[in-house]
Amino acid sequence: MDIHRLQIFCEVYRQRNYSLAAKKLGLTQSAVSQQVKAFEEYLGVKLFDAKDRSDPTAAGSYLYNEGVRILAELEDVENGIRHVSGVGTGTVRFGMIDVAAIWLLPGVLGCFKAEYKRVKLEAVVKTSGELIEMVEQHALDFAMVVINEIPEALAARKVYSDSIVAVVPGRSPLNRKHISIRDLKGEPLILYPMSSHSRKLIEDVFRAGGIVPTVNMEMHYPAAILSLVQQGMGVGLISELSAKEMKLKGQVIVPIDELKGARHIGIVTNKGRRLSPQAKALVSMI
Repeated sequence: MDIHRLQIFCEVYRQRNYSLAAKKLGLTQSAVSQQVKAFEEYLGVKLFDAKDRSDPTAAGSYLYNEGVRILAELEDVENGIRHVSGVGTGTVRFGMIDVAAIWLLPGVLGCFKAEYKRVKLEAVVKTSGELIEMVEQHALDFAMVVINEIPEALAARKVYSDSIVAVVPGRSPLNRKHISIRDLKGEPLILYPMSSHSRKLIEDVFRAGGIVPTVNMEMHYPAAILSLVQQGMGVGLISELSAKEMKLKGQVIVPIDELKGARHIGIVTNKGRRLSPQAKALVSMI
């Protein structure tokens, strides 16, 4: 099987667009189309629908799922060879949620680059759900995410336990040493969006307490939530780590009994993939 053609096919599958795939690969659209067509002729099957060339067939989906794993393993072997030979080069691709990117990992990444100067780090910052999907698809070596719930195909190692806290103005009746979710019944809340793993954690705790949260607004970024609290838009429920680092003047952080230490942050890897020595070194350092 031609690895170059497999790479081209996988990029077309990801982009669902020949033009975008060509731009990403640095090729012309006609060259990409010709390579995919030649690949189909070699395999004896259609990888994309004959009428809609952006729509993969069942064979195309199967090839993509296996192909991204094969390409990832080939890159890991290449990195491993360089590591064994003492070259100490290669690339580590990983992802982080915003809390990890801003507060938990900068110091670690600085130490890693000081020790492994020739290893290239490629990082993305996204939500836990997006990063977990990328690790499943072998697009990342690993990711640091909320690991309360992860797919069976992934392995997780806890690194840090965080709490979800309430952030309120100092004059609020909720300005106490601690509160329960019962104290938040009927309060206008500013929460992470439904796509966030932390939001699911919050919803589960409210549901267990028989309470329906009153959602006033949804925001992904903690800084935006705190700004809305400052404007009197409601009570913000965010990561304690974010709250402590970003708290605005006049705001108070109030622990919530049922959400203390409830958010587990850790590293997820794909069980079906062997990490390169470089990726292992970074995971170990974290």
